Amino acid sequence: MRAVAVIILKSFHETKPKLATVLNVGERRALTKAMFDDVISATLACNQLSHIVVLSPEEEVLRTAKDRGLATMKEGESQGMDKAYRRGAKFCVERGDEVMVSLPSDIPLLTSKDLDYLLGRMKQSPKALIVPSTIGPGTSILMTAPPDIIEPRFEEDDHLAHLAEAERKGVPAEVCELLQAGLDVDTPKDLARLFLVERPCSTRDLLEDMDILDRLRPFF
Repeated sequence: MRAVAVIILKSFHETKPKLATVLNVGERRALTKAMFDDVISATLACNQLSHIVVLSPEEEVLRTAKDRGLATMKEGESQGMDKAYRRGAKFCVERGDEVMVSLPSDIPLLTSKDLDYLLGRMKQSPKALIVPSTIGPGTSILMTAPPDIIEPRFEEDDHLAHLAEAERKGVPAEVCELLQAGLDVDTPKDLARLFLVERPCSTRDLLEDMDILDRLRPFF
């Protein structure tokens, strides 16, 4: 099936306030960029994706995406994850895409093999596939076929909300736990977990260059 990835990122600025106890503003900005780069690299390496688009209200994010050869869509300020998802789904439907892969920009351990595996499970339509967050109740990755088959429930911050929405619509749904790809980085504990995984990525390289292990020791 024809699949498109939609990466949603609000801004390189004013992000990850929960990390303020271990990273200063400049470090958090650099971290956001590195994670975004990792997610882009994973999608570009996935041959099953026919298209990749980045949604953001910030021009710097869109320029970065264009520099990597990706399509972009300008979002209005403070639209929220659910509204961004709906716009992405509309874009996919208008293009004739059969599967939408909704990705946040803060899952740096995602790889093309993860995407290949998940897309391999999307051989039927309609269907929803939900990858829950490794830590916490949220949704890290949502795949839907067709793209607009269910309403997004990201802002409820519970992957079970997406499962309930699929059941409400009568859409077959599957929850697929991927402990590494599902690690979205929001807290110091999430950062510490990156050092426990032997999966190379730009984000881990950046953190090692920052020499922040001493700052993270209380969270291991």
